[in-house]
Amino acid sequence: MTLPQLVSGGLDSNDDRIGYFYTITYRYKVAGLTVSDGTVTVNNTVTSTSTDGDDSVTDDGTSWNTLSLVPSISKTGSYDSETGLITWTITVNDSGNDLVGAVLTDDMFSSATGDITVSPDEGYTLQTSGGKVTGINFTAVTSDGKNNNTYTITYTTQAPDSSFSSQTVNNEATIDKDGKSNSTTGTATVPGSGSVSKSYVDSEDTSDENVKIATWSTTISKPTSGVLTSGTVLYDSLMSSSTEDNTKHWYSASQLADIYATMVGIFGSDGFTMTVSKNYGNQVDYSDIDSSETYTRYTITLLKDYQMSSDLTYTYKSTLDTSTVSSQTMFSNHVDVAGVTSDASYPPKTVTKTDGNGNEGTSMVQSSDGSLTWIIKVVMNDTATSMTVTDTLPDDVTLTSLTYGTQYGPVTATISGDMITAGSDTYNTIGLGLTGSISGNDITLNFTAPENGTLKSAISNESTIYITVKAQYDMTKVESGKTATVMLTNNVSVTRDNEDIGSDSQTQQVTVGTTTSSDDDSSVINKEQTGSTADMIYDSSGKGTVNTNQVGYTHVLNYTIDINPDAEDLASGSDTLTLTDTLRYYKENNPTYTLIQGSVVLYDEDGNAVPSSDWSWTYEDVAEDEAYPNQWHQGILTVTLPDSGHYILKYNYQINQNSATEGNWYLVTNTSTLEGVSNGSDSEDTNYQYMHQSGGGSVYATGTYTLNKVDVSNYGITLPGATFTVYKYDGDDDDSNDEEITSYTTDSSGVARITNSSSNPTYDYDMLYYAVETSAPAGYELPESPTKYYFTYTKELTLALIAPLALQNQVTDLSNTTGVAYVENEKIKTIDLTVNKEWFTADGDETSRSDGSITYDVIQVATAEDGTSTESTYKSGETLSHDDDWTKTYYELPVSGKDDSGNTFTYTYYVKENAVSGYDTSYTNSNNDSSTTAADMAIASDSATITIRNTAQKQYDLPDTGGNGTQWHYIAGAVLSLLAIGLLIFKVYKRYQIGGHL
Repeated sequence: MTLPQLVSGGLDSNDDRIGYFYTITYRYKVAGLTVSDGTVTVNNTVTSTSTDGDDSVTDDGTSWNTLSLVPSISKTGSYDSETGLITWTITVNDSGNDLVGAVLTDDMFSSATGDITVSPDEGYTLQTSGGKVTGINFTAVTSDGKNNNTYTITYTTQAPDSSFSSQTVNNEATIDKDGKSNSTTGTATVPGSGSVSKSYVDSEDTSDENVKIATWSTTISKPTSGVLTSGTVLYDSLMSSSTEDNTKHWYSASQLADIYATMVGIFGSDGFTMTVSKNYGNQVDYSDIDSSETYTRYTITLLKDYQMSSDLTYTYKSTLDTSTVSSQTMFSNHVDVAGVTSDASYPPKTVTKTDGNGNEGTSMVQSSDGSLTWIIKVVMNDTATSMTVTDTLPDDVTLTSLTYGTQYGPVTATISGDMITAGSDTYNTIGLGLTGSISGNDITLNFTAPENGTLKSAISNESTIYITVKAQYDMTKVESGKTATVMLTNNVSVTRDNEDIGSDSQTQQVTVGTTTSSDDDSSVINKEQTGSTADMIYDSSGKGTVNTNQVGYTHVLNYTIDINPDAEDLASGSDTLTLTDTLRYYKENNPTYTLIQGSVVLYDEDGNAVPSSDWSWTYEDVAEDEAYPNQWHQGILTVTLPDSGHYILKYNYQINQNSATEGNWYLVTNTSTLEGVSNGSDSEDTNYQYMHQSGGGSVYATGTYTLNKVDVSNYGITLPGATFTVYKYDGDDDDSNDEEITSYTTDSSGVARITNSSSNPTYDYDMLYYAVETSAPAGYELPESPTKYYFTYTKELTLALIAPLALQNQVTDLSNTTGVAYVENEKIKTIDLTVNKEWFTADGDETSRSDGSITYDVIQVATAEDGTSTESTYKSGETLSHDDDWTKTYYELPVSGKDDSGNTFTYTYYVKENAVSGYDTSYTNSNNDSSTTAADMAIASDSATITIRNTAQKQYDLPDTGGNGTQWHYIAGAVLSLLAIGLLIFKVYKRYQIGGHL
C-alpha cells in the first residue's frame, strides 16, 4: 500500500526524531492447518520504504506467532484429611479447539473410588475395560459436527497409607487427538503423622576454657502406623553461625562411636547404615572414618522396618569452640527424619557488653547532651559468692550513675568521689554487697553474696546479674552549635570466685551536640515532644517522685507536628500530602511504645479538628530485620492530608514497661517526613528517666489485650460491632476442635478489651489462647484468613514452655505487659445503580413526558461459586415520574455476600418495569447492552446505569372511500325499532279490550 508522506518534527534533546506515525492493523486466516500439524510457528515480515524524491530509506520488521489445534489440559489434586481421599480435577480445552475425536486418558481413572463426573454433561462417552473407566472420548455437540466445549472432569482416589513424613502423589493425564497429545501432572500432598523434637541438655568444660562439650537430646514421635519404614533417612548436623564448620562445632571420632553404639541398641547392627561428613562434603561410611578428623554430620539409613512401641528418645554429645561466640546464639544442632525437622541452640556466653538498647556490635547513637549508657550482663552459676567486674570507660567519658542486680528492680549504687558503695535493697535485689572505686578510666566493682547465701540468691535466683553504667561525654570537646561524631569503646572483664570467666567490649559511634539552624531555613514541618523530660525528683523516702508530669512517670510521649505553616501548595499536581512519621526504638530489655488510637487528631489553623472524611492515617509496628524481631523496631504512622493548608497533627505514644528498669534513662527517636517536599523533614530525640507508676493511669493497661477495629485505609474510622472469639490453643493444627472460651464485641469506639479478673478469672495461668475475628462489623468483609492474636498469662511456666517455637514471637504475655493490635477490615464492595427513563414516539424519536409515572422492581441476581443463580426482589414497587426528572440512583448496593451457611455469592442487578399501556418496553445498560428482556441487563460495574426505554405503539385509522358511510344504516334501524314498539302496544291494547290480562 502507498500512504501519504508524513512531516518530521525535527529532533528532540536526545537526537530522537519527533514526528507522526501510522498504525496499520490487519488479519490473516491460516488455511489448511490440522491437528496433525502439531505446533506451527508463523512468521510475518513487513518492509517499508520512504522517499523524498531524491533519497530512499527502507526498514523492515518481523513477528513470530505460535499456533496449535491440539487441545489444552491442566490438572490439580487436593487431599481431604477427614475422608482420606484425594480429589483430582482435570480441565480440558481452555483453548476452545475442536475436541471431536480427542481421547483423554489418566493414570488413576481405574482407581477412582466413585463416579467420574464430567461437566458439561454432553459431547463425550466413557471408555471402559473390566468395569473400570480407562478414558473419555469426546464427540460432536453441534449440528456442524464440532465440540469446542471446555470440560472439567472430577474424581477421587484413596490416599496412600499415612507415613512418618508427608507424601506427594503424582497423577498424569493426557489428551490425544489424531496422534498429537498434551500431558499434564497433578500433585497432592498427604501430611505425615510423625514429628521430631530436639533440645539442648547441658554442657561441660574441658582443659581448654573455650572448648565445651554439649549434650543434645532428640525425640522421634511414634507415627500413626507405629512404623519407621525401611529406607527412612535420619541426618543430624552441627551448625555454627548457620553453617557447618568443623573448626567451631564438631563431632569427634569418639563421640561418633558413642552415637553408633546408641543406634545399634535401637535398630540393631543389621538394621541401618551410618555415614558421616564434614562441612557439607562427601559422605564417608562410618567404618572408614579418620580417628584424628572431626565431622559435622552423621546420616542413618534404615535397612528394614522399625516397629515403635512408643516415642523414641536418645542423647549424644558434640564439641564446640566458644572463643568467638556472641550472646546471640551462635551454635545449634539440626535433625531431619524423613523430611521432618527440629533445631536446638546452645545458650549464650557468660559475659556480655551491650549499649543501652541491647546492641552488642558497633551501634550508632545520637546524644545531643553527651549522655551514654552501657549494660553488662553476667550469667551466674549456683555456687559463686564473689565477683569482681572491671569496666574501662573510653577517654573523655566519666561515670555518672550505676545500677546493679536483677534486670527488673536493680539497686542504684552510691557514688561519692572515687568511691562506690552499695545502695538500698529493692524487692528483687537483696543483700548483694558492693564496694568499688574509680581510678582514671577504670571502674572496679567487688560484689559479695549475702551471709550464708550466693550471688544468685541475692538476685532472687535469676540467671543473670545486670550492671548498667551511665556516663557523660566531655561536651567541651564539641564546638557550640555544632555536632561531632566520636567512636567510644567500653571494655569489661569479670572474675568470679577469683576465676576469670570472660570479657567483652562494645563500641558506640556517637553523634553528640546540636546544630543551630540559620534564620534562612524555611522548614515546612516542625516536630516537638511536649512532655517533660526532667530528672526525677524523689521524695524523702527515696521511693516516690514529685514531678509526676515527667514522661517517664506518665508513660506517655506527646508529639505535635506543625505542618505547612505558610499554607503553600507543596505538592504540585496533587491535592494531598503524605506524611510518614517513624518512631524508632530497641525492643529487647527496653520499654516498648504503642500509638494511642484516640490521640491521633489533625487540627486546621483555627484549631478545629479536621473530619476523618477529609484525611486519613494508618499505623504499623515492624521489626527492621525480620530475623531479629526483638531488636530494632519502627512504629510507622502514615498520614494523608490536604495540600495547601496549615495543619497541626497531634498524637501520643504510650510507654510500656516491658523490660524497663526503674530509674534508667531511655532514648527514643521520632522522625517525620513529608514525601517529595524540600525541607519537609524534622526529627526529635527524647531522653527520659523511667519510673514505675504505683497505680494505673495507662490507656493500654498491663494484663489487657486491646483490639482496635479500624478501616483498612483509614485508622481514624473505628468500627463498632465486630466480634472476636477467644479459643484455647491445643496445638493440633485443627482449629475446628479448639475449645471456645468467650467472645468480645467492639464498642462504639471500635475497641474490644480482653481482660482477666483476679477474683473470677476467665483464663487459666500458663495456658495459650488466641483471639480471632469471627463476625465483621456492618458494611465490612470478614477476612478469609483472619489474624490470630495469641496471648497467655504466665505464672509458673515461661513462655518458651507454653508456646511452640514457631509462635513464640507472636505471643503476648499479659502477665507483665500490655497487648495492642490494630485490626483492619475492608469495606464490602458496593456499586451505585442509576435507573433512567426515556420516552420515544412510535417513529423512534425521543420525546418528553410531564405527566404520569411508572413502577418497576429492582431485582438482585445471586450467583454461587458453582455458577448457579437465584433471583430475588431487592426493591419492589419503585416509582419514577417527571418530578424525579425520570431518574433515580440506588447507593452502595453490595456486589458479594454470604448466606447463613457461609456460601459465597456475587450479586448483579437489573430492573423490570410494570407494563405501560400503549407502549413497548426495552432496556439498555452502561455496558452498551440492549434487550427487550429485563434480565439480560443484569450489571454490577462501577457507576452502573440501566435505562428503561418506552416506545409508543402505532395506532391505525380506516380510510374514507367516498360512499354514504353508515349514516343510513343508523336511520333505518331507528325506524324499524319504532314500528316494532308501536305494533307491540297495539296488540296489548286489543287484548285489554276483550278482557284479557296485560
